[in-house]
Amino acid sequence: MKLLRCLGTTAVAIAAFVSSESAATAGAKSNAELCDSGGTVTPVAWIEACSVAIRTDASQKGRAVALYNRARAHRANGDNKSAVADYTQAIGLLPDFAIAFQNRGVAYNALGDTDRAITDYSQAIKLQPDLAVAYNNRGVAYKSKRQIDLAIHDLTMAIKLDEASPWAYNNRGDAHFLSGDWNSAVADYSHALALNPQLSYALFARGAAKTYRGDAIAGRADMDAAIALNPKVAEEQARDGIRPGTGV
Repeated sequence: MKLLRCLGTTAVAIAAFVSSESAATAGAKSNAELCDSGGTVTPVAWIEACSVAIRTDASQKGRAVALYNRARAHRANGDNKSAVADYTQAIGLLPDFAIAFQNRGVAYNALGDTDRAITDYSQAIKLQPDLAVAYNNRGVAYKSKRQIDLAIHDLTMAIKLDEASPWAYNNRGDAHFLSGDWNSAVADYSHALALNPQLSYALFARGAAKTYRGDAIAGRADMDAAIALNPKVAEEQARDGIRPGTGV
């Protein structure tokens, strides 16, 4: 879903806690390091390494981080229910684990539970007010519920916290688009494209917004260029309510 085209939701801010390294044995240590490194192995191997780290790490923080990483591995393996379970255990061990709340929100969203996702993003923001990804994701969740004013507020906060994120601009552009503010939408999509010229979603949406401003030729050019980058972009955008004006 479009919610997660943004800012990353994996290894963020984890160094603020601790590595899930075990001092028990050399074998446990290597599993802990593999659990922390993530993505360098298959999701199944990542899950197995984290499972060993969880069993062998003597510290509460270490187990929490290993659970967090195993949840990430479950997400990589397409198992959001197991990810939610592991994030929940990690939060139980470290109640101030902001990025675990944020990422559990991502998993809830993937399961279709937008309200629980918003609750988790809100808790992440309460714990870490400068967590741009949580503002971004909560903004997109609000957008999916057509709570546009709340979406624009959160996405503006995400931009203030991370001005280099093309996705925050793209997502705020979508909110403006859905509200019928074509000029603001075009401006945000143009900012997104300045940061990432290959962002097909922003390029298509900018074209669609231009058609509502009466500039069908420029709009069609943007949409055709976006389709050349991503042949499925028109279908994907339509599911989010991003469509060109009639007759284009």
